Amino acid sequence: LRLSLDTLNNAYFPRHGARGSIEYLTALDDLGADSDYEQVLATILKAFPFGERNSIVLGGRFNTTLDDDAPLESLFRSGGFLRLSGFEENELTGQHLGLLQTVYLRRINDFNLLPTYLGASLELGNAWDDTSDITWDNTLAAGSLFLGVDTFLGPVYAGYGYTEGGNHAGFLFLGNPF
Repeated sequence: LRLSLDTLNNAYFPRHGARGSIEYLTALDDLGADSDYEQVLATILKAFPFGERNSIVLGGRFNTTLDDDAPLESLFRSGGFLRLSGFEENELTGQHLGLLQTVYLRRINDFNLLPTYLGASLELGNAWDDTSDITWDNTLAAGSLFLGVDTFLGPVYAGYGYTEGGNHAGFLFLGNPF
């Protein structure tokens, strides 16, 4: 079951608008699943323009398994570009996931064919196995610097991410990071 709303002017490099969703998932062995579990996923994203070329995008995500009992293949994953950028893609897993992000975008050219952006992000979050582990003291801070191009194949991002504790990663990302 999903309820969603999307008023973003651009899915890849938003300047204004918002997107949010709340989703409820259930797996029942009576209907053929290997195990019973329930999950709730909530996301929100809001873009704010300022000046002629700049925008700030604020986002949040919280995913939870209601009884801490999802099987391995249904755990939530984080890590990679804009999802704790200093980690490798999907390096963190858990029954619960929380993420807050702030992304700054600045358009650096006037070509409509290949709009190009410089960006920076600050991210705070983690993946946890038990609800008792979900605390502000148990979150990780991360950030990235990147260049993004809106191509006819979709958005392309190249950059560098760093997460507290010394994790860092370069990335080349094709697709929607939001």
